[in-house]
Amino acid sequence: MIAVAVLSCTLASTSTWSTPVRAEPSTQPAATPTATAAPPAPAPVPRLALPRRPWRYEGGAVPPGAHLEMKPQRGLASAGGIVFGILHVAMLVAVAVEPGTWPLAIPVAGPIAFGAMVAGGPDLWVTAAFVGVGVIQGGALAMLITGLVMKRPYVVPDALGGVRFSVLPAAGGADVGLSLRVDGFSF
Repeated sequence: MIAVAVLSCTLASTSTWSTPVRAEPSTQPAATPTATAAPPAPAPVPRLALPRRPWRYEGGAVPPGAHLEMKPQRGLASAGGIVFGILHVAMLVAVAVEPGTWPLAIPVAGPIAFGAMVAGGPDLWVTAAFVGVGVIQGGALAMLITGLVMKRPYVVPDALGGVRFSVLPAAGGADVGLSLRVDGFSF
């Protein structure tokens, strides 16, 4: 059934193409050229669409409609913050659950000091584990600080300059608290 439908469509389409088209003579008078014809307008220069998000600057010219901004390395900072946060929260839970483990509450140095405190015990792997946690916390903290301090250039489209919100500490007279600052907003 489908083959018959396809065959009939094929035959119908070939029959319309085989009909010759005749040119009809024009009844309009021929246009006379004028001496004051305007020159053709120049073709518009195509403008490349910029991405809506900033991208890392790799060198070269900055495209029109964009500018350079120095931004922190978010990937490095977030990876360091996540690893450091998970390990530090785990150490705080250990302090809350087990009495006498207060050095674990101190970031980086606390697990190393606690590992040194339990070094005389029969289990050497416990000491190595706490020292390892301290070393990993230190590396994660270094990643977090490096990611926030070391900035890279990014190409930012000008259209993204829009509204920006920032929360700032505020102190005025007897009032102390936070203020909300809104930049780039107009009525």
